[in-house]
Amino acid sequence: MKTQQLQVFVTVAQERSLRAAARKLGLTSPGVMRTIQELEADTGVQLMTRSVRGIELTGFGQALELRANRLLQDIQRARDELTQMQGEMLGQVSFACTSAIAVVLAGRTLKRFRERAPFAQVSIAEERFPLNIRRLREGSVDFIASHVMPGEVDGDMRQIHLFDSDFVVMARKDHPLLRARKLADLKDAEWFVPASYDGANHSIMADTFAAAGLPIPERLTRYVSFSVTLGLVTEADVIGFFPRMQLDSLKLLGLRQIRLEEPLPSLQTCAIVRRDFPLTPVAHHFLDCLRVCAAELSGQENRVG
Repeated sequence: MKTQQLQVFVTVAQERSLRAAARKLGLTSPGVMRTIQELEADTGVQLMTRSVRGIELTGFGQALELRANRLLQDIQRARDELTQMQGEMLGQVSFACTSAIAVVLAGRTLKRFRERAPFAQVSIAEERFPLNIRRLREGSVDFIASHVMPGEVDGDMRQIHLFDSDFVVMARKDHPLLRARKLADLKDAEWFVPASYDGANHSIMADTFAAAGLPIPERLTRYVSFSVTLGLVTEADVIGFFPRMQLDSLKLLGLRQIRLEEPLPSLQTCAIVRRDFPLTPVAHHFLDCLRVCAAELSGQENRVG
């Protein structure tokens, strides 16, 4: 297998169209098809099929897509690392995080990072934890940062502790339950939860209500993005859990904390890297900046507390 063959294959797999892949690569459709056929002859398996719906990957193709993406990413990182070893902070770093990290840490981390690497290419993606882990395994991001539930991180990953943060319940400033002080007073309220929420153990919702001896609320609205969450809480009588680290930002949006007497859960916030994946110098520098900014933020929270 040649690098050029893998690049063509990955592009076709992404575009699901020979013509679209050819345009993206600056090649002809017959040239793209010929490269795919050469790769199939080299591997001895059929990688994709053509139908009225476009290109469909076979099981062999799906397996190769995952490996090929990682190989191509690693090749690019190897090139970047050789450049960076000469003292030039160029190349690229790709970082994925949850919305809470994006709101309070991404900006200040990038500012610090730019002091030494003003021309490096930076990609920051805001996604939920399951997708972030998948992208990390695929090699499309260098590392991720997230709140981590017990048992969420497998042995092929390494966690780097950033700080601990507890949670608060937030509502719009004129919510009728804003003065509630007991979790029991909120059991009939409408709560937002992640779209993937199924009431499983080790979730903020499940752990909080179980500790108080209460059933999980029945009125649940599921969300898929942080912007949807803000819309629900600022414009409707929906309430939910937010990391305390977001408290100041949320107050600026007109939200207020429901100050419950019961203690709420605390989670670790960690950076996560693949154990078998050495970071390039520029990616390592970004991670160092993230750790410094996280420590600063944690210190500010402790002083306020």
